[in-house]
Amino acid sequence: HALGAALRADGVASYALVIATSGPRDPALLLTALAAEAGWPVEVRTCEPRGHRVQTAARVAERLRAVVQAPLAVEPCATVEAALAAVVAAPLTLVTGSLYLVGEALAILAGEPRDPLFSGR
Repeated sequence: HALGAALRADGVASYALVIATSGPRDPALLLTALAAEAGWPVEVRTCEPRGHRVQTAARVAERLRAVVQAPLAVEPCATVEAALAAVVAAPLTLVTGSLYLVGEALAILAGEPRDPLFSGR
């Protein structure tokens, strides 16, 4: 709820969401809590960070579609790069759900090399 409240307090009216979840976390709970505070994102892309065990992008997208209460595109992407590219036109992109995802997205956006251990996927 804190993240959604911070977005609302900053006057964020429109954002895109890139999400991945690991383990037993329910991505729908995260999305509905965020939407309750900041409103629904304009689009959602799910993805799978390289080399990490996460729920598949397709499964996360399917779960999110079950709770969406607004006209919202929820689409799986094969890679974090593809997910970020798909939402490039959004005024703000929120990357959340998995620290693996956030770390990979930060490296991509900064143009830094990613961990070579996980580059073979």
